[in-house]
Amino acid sequence: MKLKIYCAIISFLLAVTLCNAQSDSLATVSDSLLFNQARLDSLGMLTLIDSLDETSTEVDYSDYLNLFERVEKYKSESRESFRSDPNKKLFWSIQGHLFGLSTDNYFIRKDNFTELNSLSPTYLKLQHYNRFYRETLSGDFYHLDKEYYDLPVTAIEVVASTGDYDLGTGYVALKKNKFFDRYNLDFRMNFVKADFYNGSELASNTTGNLIIPFKNSYLDIAFNSVSFEGPYYRLSPAFRLNSTIFEENSQSFSAFYNNNLLKFGLKYSAENYQRITPRTLKREYFQILLNKDFNARNWHGEINYEYFFHQEDFYSQELNSLSSDLDQVLDLYLSSDYDHLNLSNRIVLTYPYQLLTNSELSYTLTENWKFGAFSHFRQTLKKENLFPDFTSDTDDNPINTPFYLNEKNNTGLNLHFSSSHINLEAAISNANIETDLLNSPFAKDYQAIKTHFAGDIFYSLGKYAFKLSSLMRFYQDYDNYDIHYLPKAMLTNSLEISRDVNHNNFIKTGLAHHYFDAYLAWENSAEVLYPQSSLLDIYLGFQITKLFEINAYWKNILDNQIITGHRTIPQSITVLISWNFLN
Repeated sequence: MKLKIYCAIISFLLAVTLCNAQSDSLATVSDSLLFNQARLDSLGMLTLIDSLDETSTEVDYSDYLNLFERVEKYKSESRESFRSDPNKKLFWSIQGHLFGLSTDNYFIRKDNFTELNSLSPTYLKLQHYNRFYRETLSGDFYHLDKEYYDLPVTAIEVVASTGDYDLGTGYVALKKNKFFDRYNLDFRMNFVKADFYNGSELASNTTGNLIIPFKNSYLDIAFNSVSFEGPYYRLSPAFRLNSTIFEENSQSFSAFYNNNLLKFGLKYSAENYQRITPRTLKREYFQILLNKDFNARNWHGEINYEYFFHQEDFYSQELNSLSSDLDQVLDLYLSSDYDHLNLSNRIVLTYPYQLLTNSELSYTLTENWKFGAFSHFRQTLKKENLFPDFTSDTDDNPINTPFYLNEKNNTGLNLHFSSSHINLEAAISNANIETDLLNSPFAKDYQAIKTHFAGDIFYSLGKYAFKLSSLMRFYQDYDNYDIHYLPKAMLTNSLEISRDVNHNNFIKTGLAHHYFDAYLAWENSAEVLYPQSSLLDIYLGFQITKLFEINAYWKNILDNQIITGHRTIPQSITVLISWNFLN
């Protein structure tokens, strides 16, 4: 253990001096690291041998090769997940702090269970779960899943950062297969801290999974705890009362049993919100989940049903949209894959809340080209309780929630191109927007056209590699009402240049520019103009083998204090160190 710690310290000191060092010297030094890594890999091979049938007299070489490939794949994927600014699509990140649009309207499904809405917008909830899960956005749902860790050696991952404005993050993960020779253990902790704009932010989050295998089934026991203290402007607009600080403490316990016939689960959640109003707001609820999937030739289907039992201690009608609106969730999914044609359709009924459908159709034209169509539909079943008006007992002026906005239908076409060096995606769609602007003179609904373009270009030249990424979204309503839930243009362009200095060592540098167009919104019964804003980030990083990486970031160089109408962290310099190892 001491040897590993000393190697990590030496690696860090060497990485800091790389700017003035020759690449050959780094390659020479890394030989010792490579030797140490070979020793670690040999431990994995020995563990594999121990796990084989003791009566076997011969070991198939393919088992060695398979384990080696899986170890290498894990190290690469784990290192990539350490990057402090993963592509959050709708969000901007700075060392674990996420910022984005507060008017989003997504559901989150975590550990197989759907989460009820809370005072926090989607981007802040994803900050709580940052690095804990792999995120997949499908229609109106963010699916958060953790991969089953099946390597025979223990994996430990560590991330730490520090920077201006008392900005700091910490993350540690422990993954172990064959825990007590039987169980699969996954334990993670995350810590986030900052002090900016006269508003401090402090969060500590913990999650854990214990998987108990049986003959033809398994039991997944999950625990999650969130402790957060932050400024009021981090709340969803509907719940920004006259409070400078709010605190959230929540815990959840779940058990999910999976066998070949039926999957079912039980979850308990408890939430406490303080310093929002003179009283503490509380909510606790149980969930029952039943799931059944089936396969028939080229078809796959899944039925998922959840029922909620509520117990609240909220003000009457103040936060009704957080609690008893959602009693049941019925999710029906059907997909087929036949030759070059792929079809998927998901129907979700959140009773008595909304009906959602997400349909996708794609056809593979050639090895590189794929053409498709999609339709996302959302129908409100009980609109009057989505955003009820409420007042604070400490304020004589009533505080109205922002306008209700529902994208009823979004239908369009998309085109994909992929090769070894280029990935491109383009989409255009027509959206039908339904609004209720609290007695405003604006139209109740309108049509809008949405366009989307994403591209990644990879190019290698000797020891140098270049990656150019672009994400562009445009939004324009037909009647020019200029009442949007998104800016007319959102652009993110980035460039990364890396140099290979042998033995899986790289020097990297890159920059990213984010642009958000100005747009009008409706907040507290008044028009609000969110001005255009842009963000510029640059970084310099060093990768030492596949296990250790250090990055220095200069975030928000333009020092913009507001993005899409919401405060963000000012210009700052941060350093992030990530380290994972197998033992």
